[in-house]
Amino acid sequence: MENLPSIYQRAESQPGSFLRALVGVLETTTQSLDTRIAAMGRRIDPSTAPKEWLDFVARWLGVPWDDGLDLEQKKAIVRRARDLAKGRGTRAGLEALLESIAPGTPRRFRVTDSTADFGFATVGGDGCAGSSLPAMLGGRTRWSPELDARAVLDHVRLPCAGQVDDGTWQLAGKIRIEVAASAKERKAWEPWLLALVTQMVPLTTRIDLRFVGALRNDRLDGELTIAPPPTPHLGSGTVTGLVRLPERGARLSDCGPDIGTRLR
Repeated sequence: MENLPSIYQRAESQPGSFLRALVGVLETTTQSLDTRIAAMGRRIDPSTAPKEWLDFVARWLGVPWDDGLDLEQKKAIVRRARDLAKGRGTRAGLEALLESIAPGTPRRFRVTDSTADFGFATVGGDGCAGSSLPAMLGGRTRWSPELDARAVLDHVRLPCAGQVDDGTWQLAGKIRIEVAASAKERKAWEPWLLALVTQMVPLTTRIDLRFVGALRNDRLDGELTIAPPPTPHLGSGTVTGLVRLPERGARLSDCGPDIGTRLR
């Protein structure tokens, strides 16, 4: 009635006004729509949106998504939708996704891009300091009679027509992702985590996803110490990532007799 011309607004004060009754029916049917429209902001805001609306908003925004995510993970991903869209294909975007899935301080994940973080190893000498470890070693890991793969210091083999490349393709474009998770978390995350992180890296990138009990420093510096073997036990906190070398007959590679090295 307030939005009608003034001549019609007079009918509101008249007893038994048909116009007032008609407008009242329209107001009654639209009040629920007004309430739903007023609540739309709460359905889009990740802190107040219901779980089913988070699925809709996330797919609308095009962020990495899976219905198997728990509620807090879904909220965190939608909150960082801008960072994920801006950083797709970059380390920052990948880390933003992992921070949303596995939050915590210090970080519960480690991203290692071998070609960007390490570079290829060089042998020092004659005033050259050489590479610091860890570093990548290029070259083939398999030997065949048809292709001599022996490496000789101070020499380099140029590629020839029809010759397989020197093996650096196995290292280039490979990203290792380590995620510290409990046995329960691994069981819940394993079905979809690899698919989600794959959406955040370039198409030519290969991902090596590993679940670990805890992140350990793998750099050969003053922080790395050799500890005695842990006490064997069963449970969700079992120590992994350790291996015992046999006393004899362990082959370090499956190359040919000219390259294979054995422990004695």
